[in-house]
Amino acid sequence: MFEAAIFVAIVIGVQLWQARDAARGPAPNFVGTLVDGRPFVLADWRAEHPGRPLLLYFWAEWCPICKTTAGNVSNIAADWPVTSIAIQSGDAGQVARVMREKGYRWSTVVDPHAEILRRYGLPGTPAFAIIDPAGDISFVSVGYTSEIGLRLRLWWAARGGAMKPFYVLLVALALGYTATAGALPKNAPVPGGVAVIDLGPASQPAPTARRGEQPLAVIADRGRWFALLGIPLDTLPGELEISVFSGSTATVRNVSIRPKNYPEQRLIIKNKRQVDPDPDDLVRIEREQAVTAEIKKRFSTPAPQTDFLLPAGGPLSSRFGLRRIFNGQPRNPHAGLDVAVGSGAPIRAPAAGVVANTGDYFFNGNTVFVDHGQGLVTAYMHMSRIDVRAGQAVRQGEILGAAGATGRVTGAHLHWAVILNNTPVDPELFLSSPSVMTQDKRK
Repeated sequence: MFEAAIFVAIVIGVQLWQARDAARGPAPNFVGTLVDGRPFVLADWRAEHPGRPLLLYFWAEWCPICKTTAGNVSNIAADWPVTSIAIQSGDAGQVARVMREKGYRWSTVVDPHAEILRRYGLPGTPAFAIIDPAGDISFVSVGYTSEIGLRLRLWWAARGGAMKPFYVLLVALALGYTATAGALPKNAPVPGGVAVIDLGPASQPAPTARRGEQPLAVIADRGRWFALLGIPLDTLPGELEISVFSGSTATVRNVSIRPKNYPEQRLIIKNKRQVDPDPDDLVRIEREQAVTAEIKKRFSTPAPQTDFLLPAGGPLSSRFGLRRIFNGQPRNPHAGLDVAVGSGAPIRAPAAGVVANTGDYFFNGNTVFVDHGQGLVTAYMHMSRIDVRAGQAVRQGEILGAAGATGRVTGAHLHWAVILNNTPVDPELFLSSPSVMTQDKRK
């Protein structure tokens, strides 16, 4: 019994902490567009259901935990007024198609840039907000919430109840636990790898972490906070220091870096200018390097989704970290992962994010950069076609463009790069399942 009480207390603490910035008092009104193109006004919807509590359900097509809550929402929608908000899941047509495929029948507002989510102060999906008959927010939860937990909250709100400690206990028992979307990358404290550093229980406020002046991503997973440290390829074995800040307390953590040797790869490039650029090319290269350096430094607020999908449907041809020799001349190591696909093959976003930049680069060819949040940036190079624009929100699996053979290449393929805290790291660490290697040696 004592252990159960501790578990419940932790659950309550995590739920309250996750919803710490959520809107309180009168529910923020908003105007949106439903998937069928009709306008939606929250105040009008409330007026259509006098004397009844309302459920707002925030979800995303790319959110794995949302798939587990969808059935709960469908059952509740048969008895209570429900409107869902589709976060960063495409336009109305795309969301409508997803809903048809999955059999979702709730009223849904499209929120491609997460503006409504931010108005309600919610950190991610899935999330729930219950509005009582007076128009006030009675309950907010983030993460998996059971059907019985939602029904109890709606029942309580219908009777004018707010979140009282005893009710919190009942709901926590009904919920079992709260989960958040995402999965950690593999821990690989080696040059070119990622160190996953445990910072303590997520029942405490989120700490921050830095490596020198560079902020690090801090995410929650299985009830604990973790910092993600991208390790440069030229790092020598030994200790790296990071600083961790929690409230008014600052501590130093040491991270042990193990050695790793990467194999050599020799390639012949037919276009000699791609190996020995002329003076005009060097001017262009310098200009482009300044642009990409700024992109790699980005550190936006949202917590990143780190359970990546392989962005192209093909085997791997060249792994991260290979020591490259072009036409007999040593060059920088291979700072990405090559996927052997033909020209025109679709390239998809491995996780949700915002397009940071697109362009035609001397070495990289047609390139797309996607910002996933907190210093996690991905790049897709040598594309034949770009289908997105800078500033566009993309969901996991959304098409970014098509593979090609632009820039410095020996054949059509995708070069995929992952940058973490301004450092290229091994993309395979973010994949949940290993990929097949081929003997193809394209750049």
